[in-house]
Parts: sequence; C-alpha cells; structure tokens
Amino acid sequence: MYKRTYALAFATLLTVGLSGAQAALVTQFGTNVSFTYDDSTLFGVGTVNGNNIFFTPDNFVAQSQNGAGLVTITDTLDIKVTSLDPVNFLLTNAKLTESGDYQISDFGTLGNASVRARATLGGSGLVAPGFGNAGSPFSVSDSFDTGVITTPTNSTDWTGSAMIGNFGGPAYHATELDITIENVLDADTGDTGDLANIAKKFVGNTIGLEINAVPVPAAVWLFASGLLGMVGMARRRKV
Repeated sequence: MYKRTYALAFATLLTVGLSGAQAALVTQFGTNVSFTYDDSTLFGVGTVNGNNIFFTPDNFVAQSQNGAGLVTITDTLDIKVTSLDPVNFLLTNAKLTESGDYQISDFGTLGNASVRARATLGGSGLVAPGFGNAGSPFSVSDSFDTGVITTPTNSTDWTGSAMIGNFGGPAYHATELDITIENVLDADTGDTGDLANIAKKFVGNTIGLEINAVPVPAAVWLFASGLLGMVGMARRRKV
C-alpha cells in the first residue's frame, strides 16, 4: 500500500513538473532593446525586427455554433522591454497593433450570432534618471474594442490598435518597460444552424525610442581642431 502511495505521489509530482516545464521565458534582441516574455501563451513565439516585435498566433480562436451561447477565449502576454544602451536610448512609447478575421453565419433572426475582439495595452516601470521625477514609478494603459459585430458575413478582417507613451509627461522616459497585452475574443450563437468564429492572427508591438546622446558643442569642436593644428605645426618645426 505504501509503495503504491509513493508511486502515485511521484507520478503526480512528475506530471506537475513536466507541465510546469512547458512555460519558459525567452529573451530576443532587437537593435537597441531586448524583449523577454513567456513563449507558452496563445501568442506563441515572437519575431523581432529592428526595435519591434510581432506575433502570428495560429490557435487564438473563439468559436460558437448551433446555439452554444457565449464562448470566450482570453490570454495575457507580459513583455519586458529593456534598453541595451540606457545612456543613449530611452523608451518613449509602445504601440499595439492587432488584426484577425471573423465569420458569422446566421440563418435565424439577425443578432443571434455575434463576435467581438477586445485588447488592453498596459505599461509600468520607472522613469529614467534625469527625466521627470527620476526613479518615480509610472503606470499607463490604453485599449481598443471592435464592439459587437452581428452582420452575417464570410471571412472578414478586423483590426485594432492602442498606444501608451509619455509615462506621465512629455519629459518622462524609461530604460525598462513592462508591457502587458490582455486579449479577449468573444463568439456567441443563439440558434441551431448559427456559426460565429473570430480569430486573432497578428499582434505587433512598435517600441518608440529617443536618442539621448549629448551633442558636443560647436565651440569644443573648434577648440579641438585648433589644438590639432597647433600640434601639427609644432611637429613640422621640429623636423
């Protein structure tokens, strides 16, 4: 009996360990920033282009048919964006762009089938030293909502976008930004023969950067060029 109990406990721990091992944080590098996120969500694995990252989910779908009622599919993606050169490149904003398609087949009363897409883009972190109140925390968010769509149609595209920026003021920038993207897809049918299907196929984050390099004053350049000229003349005299 004890051996069976221990075996069952070990099998349970092994199952939990394997399921937990599926979630993994990955870090991908752009030109001036890095992106760290969990690649086990419905968003999948991202592709980095320059300082931007985008995802192309293939299984982020809500579907209801034959009067099944409301079916909701939701997931959240957390991305940590970090400047690779916090002295010269500061984060100024982040834009979310999403798109997908939907289908509504309604053979009953108009409105018995519907779809909807919603998303919230949030950001939090600390203001970069030397900007605004250095080190002060900030939290900003924006969202989009396609609204309830009830018009029967074959495959039709939908899009939405949201943006966060300034982090409390025009002079507020950050070296790190924790981005949260929360998505909700709804599909609803009320009658037999109805079909409502909505999918998300593209998620893109455009990261805004500001070059924070301090320009060298023109007077310094003139002084340096004059100094080099004097050194050259001195060398020629010695020769």
